Amino acid sequence: MFDIIIIGAGVSGLFAGAFVKKGLKTIIIEKKHNPGLKLLISGSSQCNITSKIPNSQFISKYGKNGKFLIPSFNLFNNLDLIRFLKDNNIKLEFQEDKVFPKSRNSSDILNFLLKEISKKNIDIRSDCEVKNIFKNEEIWNIEINREEVLKAKNIIVCTGGCSYPKTGSDGMFFNILKKIGLNIINLEPALTSVDIKEHYLGDFSGFSFKNAEITILRNKKKILKKSGDLLITHTGFSGPVILNNSRNIQNGDVIKLNIIGKNQEQIKLFLKNYNKKIKDLLNEFGFSKSLTNYFIQNYKTLQFPDKVQYSSLKTIQTLIFILGELEFIVEKKQGFNKAMITKGGVCLKDINPQTMEAKNFKNLYFAGEVIDIDGETGGYNIQAAVSTAYNAVLNICSDD
Repeated sequence: MFDIIIIGAGVSGLFAGAFVKKGLKTIIIEKKHNPGLKLLISGSSQCNITSKIPNSQFISKYGKNGKFLIPSFNLFNNLDLIRFLKDNNIKLEFQEDKVFPKSRNSSDILNFLLKEISKKNIDIRSDCEVKNIFKNEEIWNIEINREEVLKAKNIIVCTGGCSYPKTGSDGMFFNILKKIGLNIINLEPALTSVDIKEHYLGDFSGFSFKNAEITILRNKKKILKKSGDLLITHTGFSGPVILNNSRNIQNGDVIKLNIIGKNQEQIKLFLKNYNKKIKDLLNEFGFSKSLTNYFIQNYKTLQFPDKVQYSSLKTIQTLIFILGELEFIVEKKQGFNKAMITKGGVCLKDINPQTMEAKNFKNLYFAGEVIDIDGETGGYNIQAAVSTAYNAVLNICSDD
């Protein structure tokens, strides 16, 4: 019998293993042949492991559910993670707020974790799929695909969500959790791009607008307004401002794009005093030459005036529309195959945030993406996985 069985060898599972107190009989079971597959592809395989923004600002990066993470961050935050890695000779590099291994190679983080786990005599059993879990008196029983039952005093569930299912986080374990009586919040792709109906900008794939403002409208009602870099793709939009807010976007929503972040009256006043050509205007606001030519060729009112300040009212209205009022209808969000993270998961009301233990199932703990937490891009989801894993392990070890 094991003291701890960790289900899943992803980010949270591997860090949980690294945090376990030496001497506790522990095993990590993983359904795929190799551990850490999603860690290896994180941050385009560069592993943006956390952010160096002040800890007080972290909670805002997880939407309405962020407050759940406060106890875990109080125990182990971004500065603790940075210190932990540095103390173990992992050299780091900082790019703005993002933190990477200096090598920009996620395999360095994986190899470090595997060594830490090995030091504690923790075995990682691969190709090991869980079929069922149940409790017999005080002992957890885990039925696996080898017609074998593993027994443990404690379980830490680190099975991830549904994003990048080829890495093992295919969402199948949620069915087992439902079966024992846990509530699962609806699972949706998050940190994902969107496809646009009648996407007339698709020919300009790869072009981005810096610090654009988007307003999401649903049935003509404003859902949110956010600013950030927006990337045009062949089928729609991506970039941080789309990815970070995709959790709140639904099929059929309207994305109103404001290139310069000014309202209609402010744009009108600005144009009134602008004494350069329309091409110069669009170029100054980040339009590529080809994109500028596209709008000039497709809007007749832009083809005549030499300078903006001499333009007709119709031309000014067209410029206001292009700069601040372009609207696009969302056809769909990209699915779990391309989503970086999963929205939804084990209901937070079922978990004690002080310990990460299930409220109605003693000695059953959760960490990482399996719970109903999804953060913005920039290392926040890895940090949440690490902090919740630390919280769970700490409480298990303190009870030992």
